[in-house]
Amino acid sequence: MGAEISKFVVVAMARTGTNALISALRQHPKCYTDFELFHDKQIPGPLGEKFSLEERDQDPHGFLDEAVAEALHRKPAMHSYGFKIFFEHNDALLSELITDPAWPVVLLRRENTLDQFLSLCIAVDTNVWNSKGGNAKAKILFKEKDFLFFKNRVDGFYADVERQLAAAAQPFWRFGYRDITEGNYGPLCEFLGLEEPHNLAPMLKKQNPVGTADKVENPDEVCHVLAKLGLTHLWVD
Repeated sequence: MGAEISKFVVVAMARTGTNALISALRQHPKCYTDFELFHDKQIPGPLGEKFSLEERDQDPHGFLDEAVAEALHRKPAMHSYGFKIFFEHNDALLSELITDPAWPVVLLRRENTLDQFLSLCIAVDTNVWNSKGGNAKAKILFKEKDFLFFKNRVDGFYADVERQLAAAAQPFWRFGYRDITEGNYGPLCEFLGLEEPHNLAPMLKKQNPVGTADKVENPDEVCHVLAKLGLTHLWVD
């Protein structure tokens, strides 16, 4: 099985469109992609019935072997297997995978860090984390120091991952939130070795499809901060 199934890992942070990307890749007849296998509170799907969190974390590579076997059982035509892992899920495993040529990397980033920040704040406030959970209509009080702390973490995470990828000469593909919204899956499928069809589409809709002003209680403050930081392009009408 190991010689026949190619593997990849989607490396990202929360609120970057990973659920949409995973659901789109799952539509490909030769690909199976798992969600958050290394979530700190639960293991999704049948694997959660087979493994405790402790068992998973004691032997993550053995757990991944079981994940590939389970995916092949669920989708026998599968030629390519992937899963997503976030910053702070299991950073030791993340560092191993992104320097392992057996696991090419799809590096997913949301170009608009402000949108990512607001989406995360709304999800935390409402406890609604995807469109299946309903509409997460809420406005948050924007705070400059919280946004800057978040932005620095995002910039630092992606810079560190790219440094490790470059040092290891690891194959990787940059994919953006805009690629998801525009359905630009062809180049990604080619990188993953997935043949046509490439006209994939997420099974999940965008959770907060409104402009910046409709997500915050203090839009004037947001405008002021963005202007001061030279980030006015992050404002969405």
